[in-house]
Amino acid sequence: MKEFTDAPNAEAVGLGSTRRVILWDTLTEGGFTRPEIRSVLAHEFAHHSRDHLWKGIAWFALLALPMAFVIALATRSRGGMYAPAAVPVAIFALVVLQLVATPVQNAVVRHLEQEADWVSLQTTCDSPGTRAAFQRLARKSLTDPDPPGWQAALLENHPTIMERIAMTREWERHTPLCTAFPG
Repeated sequence: MKEFTDAPNAEAVGLGSTRRVILWDTLTEGGFTRPEIRSVLAHEFAHHSRDHLWKGIAWFALLALPMAFVIALATRSRGGMYAPAAVPVAIFALVVLQLVATPVQNAVVRHLEQEADWVSLQTTCDSPGTRAAFQRLARKSLTDPDPPGWQAALLENHPTIMERIAMTREWERHTPLCTAFPG
């Protein structure tokens, strides 16, 4: 990925036997420590263990089917979705619906990301390493660690870095003794 970006990242992909966790070389060769990479790996594996990809597909279907119905209704007066005269109406309806749906989609994804963060902490028992990973990710990707609330609610699909750091401290308060994966 370093040919295309210098932003560090990792991702959980695939369903069933095709499930994989991909670490970008911008992460593995980007000065991240072993504990930081371990926390990122645990986060991505948490997406698989909690079936977040399936949940994402379900949420997409839950939103997409009613949106298709609304677009069909909006284009009915122009001959339906297949009529060339209805294309501008369909595009307009899709844009409006997407503007309305994006904050909902982002809220769902933020929740799944928070769950993966928590599972990562439970797996690694390393809140300092996780905090350091969040801080380094923010610095390297030039992310605003604490954007305005409206921006986070409407535009962000991950918790803010400050929210994630606060979550590591909350985890420490609730889990003072952890032996799952020390050090």
